[in-house]
Amino acid sequence: MENQNIPSPFKNIRECIDTFYSSVNADCKQKFDTQHAWAFIESPCGGEPVFVGLFKLEDGRKKNDKGTCFIIHTEELLLEEVQKILKNDEKLRNTKLFIYTYNSPCLQNNGHESCMDLLFKVSAELNISYGIETIVGYSKWYGLTGDLKTFKNKNSPSFSHFNYIFSSSNYADYCDKLVNLNENSKDVELPKELYDFSKQFMPNNISEVPFRLLKHNDVNKKVTNFFKTISNYHNKTNVKTDKKKKKRSLDLTFSIPYFGTLNQYLRLSECLAKKFDLVKHIGNDLDRSKVKFIEWWTKTMEDQLATFLKRAILRGLSEYINRITVLNHIRRNPVKYLQFFHLPLNTFHSLLNNYM
Repeated sequence: MENQNIPSPFKNIRECIDTFYSSVNADCKQKFDTQHAWAFIESPCGGEPVFVGLFKLEDGRKKNDKGTCFIIHTEELLLEEVQKILKNDEKLRNTKLFIYTYNSPCLQNNGHESCMDLLFKVSAELNISYGIETIVGYSKWYGLTGDLKTFKNKNSPSFSHFNYIFSSSNYADYCDKLVNLNENSKDVELPKELYDFSKQFMPNNISEVPFRLLKHNDVNKKVTNFFKTISNYHNKTNVKTDKKKKKRSLDLTFSIPYFGTLNQYLRLSECLAKKFDLVKHIGNDLDRSKVKFIEWWTKTMEDQLATFLKRAILRGLSEYINRITVLNHIRRNPVKYLQFFHLPLNTFHSLLNNYM
């Protein structure tokens, strides 16, 4: 049930996904790894599919008469739009509807009908009224409550800590290695359950794990401020300058990708140093300043990756429970006109990286 055979008209699903995401404007692309939903309706005549959406989390924020904010989930917004299109286009009959939602439809929504129940209800109506068969694809297992809080770890393992996890042969070996790390840090050993899952969840070479920068705009600002600080510092020293030559301001134009691996981000540090044209501003201290920047950048990126890994591992444990819950719900409610399948994130992100 987890990965059902997709009906023949949808064997080109990768091509349709590729077509959709390549057409999305740049402002939306940074949202690809958060909840969003879209759809396409297959053309009965073999023509181009009719695309519906993109709906993001912020699209569902509404206020009632009392000013209280509530959220309409993306799947509900999408289904409303699909129903409007089908109602107004008589050509779209006896065909198939593909829905993509980043998280599997929720099974519980306080005060509202769950998205899963809504999908079962609406897909039945679409099948009766328009002869529509519905296929729902998703990448994350949401379950009852999304990211469960069952697995808590208040400590934040450092980058070195994760290296010890993945280089250790077993839990006892890991605990021994951590003693050496704790001579210079305050890292606390993970519970065995988290350790075991970490070993299963992540590859041995964590420097090649793709991750998304947290607070991307803050990273941009810190890079800019870092180089401004270097420039101001050296302007106050007694470096001889040719007064006849006009001072040139720093070229602060640069680009830092949202997604990447640690190795990719570390290679970027040298490019950033060159981009800022430091020779004109720092003179003989160029090498020292570049080393200082690269040290800062390396520490920043390692901290970003460590935070990402911690969250990913905790989410992974939650998703394990969510997966079982979602699949059990689907198995208990089999209908011919509604199918579900899981689109793994590794496949999904390989598509998204083409548009970053």
